[in-house]
Amino acid sequence: FSTSREFSGDGTNRDLYSAQGISEGNLSEFSLNFHYENGITSWITLVADLGYRTLSATYVDLLVRPTDPSRNKTVKASAFSDLWLSGRVKLLKFKTSVGPLVTGFQGGIKIPTGDATIDIPVGTGYTDAEGLLLADLGFELFDSDAYLRGLFGYRARGGGYASQRPYTAEFGIAVARELRLHASFSGVMSGGGFSYPVGMDENRLITLVGDEAYSQISVGLVFAFSETLSISFDYFNKISGKSSMAGDAYLIGVEFR
Repeated sequence: FSTSREFSGDGTNRDLYSAQGISEGNLSEFSLNFHYENGITSWITLVADLGYRTLSATYVDLLVRPTDPSRNKTVKASAFSDLWLSGRVKLLKFKTSVGPLVTGFQGGIKIPTGDATIDIPVGTGYTDAEGLLLADLGFELFDSDAYLRGLFGYRARGGGYASQRPYTAEFGIAVARELRLHASFSGVMSGGGFSYPVGMDENRLITLVGDEAYSQISVGLVFAFSETLSISFDYFNKISGKSSMAGDAYLIGVEFR
């Protein structure tokens, strides 16, 4: 992920950190994310998520005179992100006119393993909890297997951070035995007044885990080498937001079953 743009509190797309007397702001991130699922029964699945984030921010401080070399700033940080532990339960399965519809619920808790004290904090230092409603509709389209998936939930956040409501709608289709294409619209709605805005606060602290809202679109593909190994490629673009980073993200995934 790399960007030189951000969304302000009122949704304006502007130069990164420009509200704090800064120019030429840029943020880049490289992350390794680990996602694990274990179906302990036919209707209960355990889920774990943990990442390792490497971040770099550069900018020019306009409050420092132009001849001072300290005018050009670089801030770097690397640390594990917060750990999410969740359980997913299959609820009901319906037969529809186009195909089977499966619903579920996933509840999880965030363990604050992300360091909230480094130069670019990767955690809040507080525990969060969330509940997600899930739906998956399978059907045939142009003689190919396809699906529609939806997610909507509520995330209660500790430490005075605003609650969030994540959502996702995804469409996928198998264009070959080994190849699946998919596209999604997803994001986060915030239940608060952005008291901890993402970007840079008045103390010149770069923040990535505060209060934000955003919507994004994505396209991608999954190529299966075998029943146990597949690789995915995804492109994400944030199309709107409040107190959030703008920009594009590229993801490469490797899945073992």
